[in-house]
Amino acid sequence: HTHTDTHRGCGGDMFVDGSMAPGGGIEGVAYPGARLRKVFALLQKARFVIIIFWLALAGVGCWKAISFFDRLDNNSNPPKGSASLAADSVFYEYFGALAGADMDVVLISRKGPGSVLGTDTEAFTHSLQEELTTSPISSDAGLGGFLSFYSYNATVPALANYFLSDDRKHTIIQLPICVGSCWDEVENEFTTFATDLVDKLAAQHFDEKTTTVRLTGDSVMWNSATDSTEGDLLVTDSISIPVALLVLGFTLRSLRLLIIPIASVIASIGAAILVMNAVAGKINVATATPNLMMSCCVALSIDYALFILSRYREELLKGKRPVAAVLVSLWSAGHTIAVSATILVVCLASLWFIPVDLLKSLGLGAAVTVAFTLLVNLTLTPALLLAFPTFFARCASPFGQWCKQSDASASGGPESMLFGRHLAVQAPGSTTDDGVPLIPPGNIAEDDDDDDLMATGPDSDSQRYAARNKDDAARSRWWYSMGKSVIRWRWLVFFVSLGITGSLLYPAVTYKTSGGVRCFCDVASTPMKTYNALEGIPSFGPGRVFPYALVVEAGPNANVHTPEFFKTVNAGVDAIADLWASPKEVMLGATQVGSRALSETEFINCTAAGQGTSLRPGIVGEPDCVLAANVDAIFVSGTDRAVFYYVPLLTEPYGTDGVEWLQEARKRLRAVEAAHWDPKNPSAPGNARFYLARSAGIDIDLQVDTDDKFLISVGIILGVVFFLMAIAFRSLMIPFRAVLTIGMTLAFVYGSAALVYEWGIFDFMHFAGLSGTGGVCWLPPIISFGLLVGLAGDYDVFLMTRVIEYRQSGLGDEEAILSGLAKTGRVITSAGLVMAVAFFGLLFSKERLLVQISFYLVVSVCLDAFVVRVFVVPALLSLKADMNWWPRKMPVPHATTSGREALLNI
Repeated sequence: HTHTDTHRGCGGDMFVDGSMAPGGGIEGVAYPGARLRKVFALLQKARFVIIIFWLALAGVGCWKAISFFDRLDNNSNPPKGSASLAADSVFYEYFGALAGADMDVVLISRKGPGSVLGTDTEAFTHSLQEELTTSPISSDAGLGGFLSFYSYNATVPALANYFLSDDRKHTIIQLPICVGSCWDEVENEFTTFATDLVDKLAAQHFDEKTTTVRLTGDSVMWNSATDSTEGDLLVTDSISIPVALLVLGFTLRSLRLLIIPIASVIASIGAAILVMNAVAGKINVATATPNLMMSCCVALSIDYALFILSRYREELLKGKRPVAAVLVSLWSAGHTIAVSATILVVCLASLWFIPVDLLKSLGLGAAVTVAFTLLVNLTLTPALLLAFPTFFARCASPFGQWCKQSDASASGGPESMLFGRHLAVQAPGSTTDDGVPLIPPGNIAEDDDDDDLMATGPDSDSQRYAARNKDDAARSRWWYSMGKSVIRWRWLVFFVSLGITGSLLYPAVTYKTSGGVRCFCDVASTPMKTYNALEGIPSFGPGRVFPYALVVEAGPNANVHTPEFFKTVNAGVDAIADLWASPKEVMLGATQVGSRALSETEFINCTAAGQGTSLRPGIVGEPDCVLAANVDAIFVSGTDRAVFYYVPLLTEPYGTDGVEWLQEARKRLRAVEAAHWDPKNPSAPGNARFYLARSAGIDIDLQVDTDDKFLISVGIILGVVFFLMAIAFRSLMIPFRAVLTIGMTLAFVYGSAALVYEWGIFDFMHFAGLSGTGGVCWLPPIISFGLLVGLAGDYDVFLMTRVIEYRQSGLGDEEAILSGLAKTGRVITSAGLVMAVAFFGLLFSKERLLVQISFYLVVSVCLDAFVVRVFVVPALLSLKADMNWWPRKMPVPHATTSGREALLNI
């Protein structure tokens, strides 16, 4: 080989695929240059400072992890301009104290014969009321009342029956908390206090064999979700980390090298938690964020370590000194992981532009973790290798045996001491224009899992290297032979993959979604079991925990206590009462108390602030007026401008049926509003505006708004991936083919998720992680998209870097494809296995959100690593092989058969 002295290698115009700009390098093959070596020298000098810095940052991050978990919050603000935002604003304007309240519910159920209304239930209710209403914790938490059968049975029986099931087997106690406002810490303290109190009093008053007493509610379930997050983190990590490290150790055949990815995981996650803890003070961070961050950290730390350390070990086996091996590892594998991490960070950071705090926090948490994982692998990993060269260099022999350098490599002057004896074969005068000696590249046919840039030594070392890697050569030949079979049947592979993808396209684009507590909370927890039990009681339903607030506002300067307004508001109530999930029997409001409807006279005349007193002449003192007066005091605003109703659905408000109910209810209320509104006289007594506030409205509006913006995000992400790969490979066909195969992977994964979680095709397995839930949680498809695209791009970059390298070295189009597959197949499958194992642990999570994210990622990684990159990509590349590089120009093939054989025999 010959070369000039004007090129600066990596410090100059090197492309990410390993090629050089025209006029530089040796036969188009790049090698470490002066600028990279200068940076590397600085890294070597500061190696101990780097190690101390990352360990200190990790220590502070781990210390902050405790406060980070305490700050997690799954609440989101409604999107701007949405119906839920308008409804919540009106609700707060007229009924401010109640607008921000959460509802905790105590469910008492009788198992045996007889009614739940016994002396034991009455005694329990009174004891609970006394303890709660006199506790300062309840006062701090804004307990707004104690609503039970016994609270109203003596004075307002119709209102009391609202808390009793039709079969008299169940009764509930409703506890509105945070009436007005309260701090999250105070609400959590009340929830813990109430849970313990309910358990204690239940044990005193009931026989658990005949009666069950359970507490559920918004705050109770979210507390359970936070607790399960910490438990899930321990469970998933205890599964994923050991197995992933075992796979990495088997691939590298070294135990001591496993220290480095472990240190990388600790440093990366510690630094990421430190940043996200600060973010949690600005926006709501979802409870699932720490688990997703940890899984990304484990997966990518081990994945990137596999790329860097496998190359490091191979360079040692070739006879290079540890310092030279670190330099080449950073130069070669560093490019691959840098492009991979950049694509991932861009894809994940795009979630920031979707105006949903939950998505922002999940995307930002994962993006920050990926960024720190990259920085740690490019700084801490080489610093450790350079700080303890003798210790880690033993990895060159399986499981710790010392791989001795030959005497020749131990001598040869200062350059030899740094880079091994390979610089001794350097041509005289081979320097850059600033006098830095170049490291001459070796034969392109003599490298393994990444670019071999150092020249090989004498025959004795080449023989030693080959002897130690016969199994690698056998695997390379296997991959090469398999690739030839794929290319031979390229059209069959293409049409089969297209057919499978097409068959899953319909469920991939038509899947049903769900949300709310059943996605975020521990499905096996007592609060969630109680919540689900409410759905099985026709008189109650899960809407008792998350009731809608139907707010009806009179026209400007109008009063609600008029016959015209009474007629309009009842028309709205009748409209939604016709829907099966919201019969009048479950409503509680200005004109409706369960099955008891107030008459026009009661509504207009009985407007007392308290029982038995009236502000207007009327039927004061009669039982019906007592009921109406109680209702008026709660459900009519102090300005007499608005009324509201609690509308607890019999179905899950966040489920598919709940979404359909909200859409239909809004449609019907708009029709009633239009029918009764007098546009010529806005203050007409019959004018009214209808709003559905609280419950799942915010979540559903967020979903609709996010779906619209997600489609834009999909286009942006794929466009960015296309652009980055086009720049990296100086080709338009390579990114086009990459986006096509990524799309095939996405169609398969999204379609499979719909079959599993909506259609329940794996229900027979009775495994919670693969059980049908009636729909896919709406967040996982959006959250997973960026990760799926980034990970798929990771493997594509690694494969295509090698294919282009071999094509530039003189191999023909198909030979370059086969050689690239042969040299990357083992690493890609090992990396895919590590990645799948890292995310597999989330399948055992108690949160459906994390379970489904795990499914998306595990299926995607396995499909991409074991099928797409191994079969589909080589088949597509070979369909019109000479067009793969367009518009880039490739040299005329000139490699000999012996050269190709040498390639497969390393």
